[in-house]
Amino acid sequence: MTGETSEEHARCAEHPQDHAEVTCERCGNYACQECKRETKRGRHLCMKCYRRYLEIRRDHYRAEHRVQGLAVSFYLIAATWVFVVVSFARFIGRVDGVATWKLIAWLLPGLLLVMAGRGMARLDRRRRPLAILLAGLSLLLVPIGTLLGARILIVLAREPGRFVFSDDYAEVLAAVPDGEPEGRLRRVLFLAAVFSLGLYAVLYLVRYAP
Repeated sequence: MTGETSEEHARCAEHPQDHAEVTCERCGNYACQECKRETKRGRHLCMKCYRRYLEIRRDHYRAEHRVQGLAVSFYLIAATWVFVVVSFARFIGRVDGVATWKLIAWLLPGLLLVMAGRGMARLDRRRRPLAILLAGLSLLLVPIGTLLGARILIVLAREPGRFVFSDDYAEVLAAVPDGEPEGRLRRVLFLAAVFSLGLYAVLYLVRYAP
């Protein structure tokens, strides 16, 4: 197995009295049974490197939460887009009708916005380009999309926002499991998404109720 030590008499860097079981794949130090840590990617770490990753993760909790909080902005933009499209379709329908397939096609960007929001909540690096593209296009959705899109672009352009999507931080995330703060944040994001969609549903009913 990768990371296992082949040194028969190797000693743990933290506990010299104990035999080493693995070699840290980051610094090369030996680690005993008590000290060894395995990441989600199957890499072995010594206690020193694990503590370093834990320190980096703690230092960037605020940056993580700021990026994850962008999910709410994407959900609000998606709700705004759906509200605008449905309202426009209802108006056009009074004149000459609107095909169902056209309405579905116009609603697809809303799905992409939700996907981008979920990517931000999960710190998914693959969704970052999509998030930037959609945030840029959202600037045209005056005024709500303009404000939210600008906020998204600013957060993603700053150094902390870039770092949490980097290869180095991906290693940190793989080494340090999610903690309770992230669990609470995801519940807040879910409730915010439900609230935003519910708000626009109420606005639609108030505006177009017979």
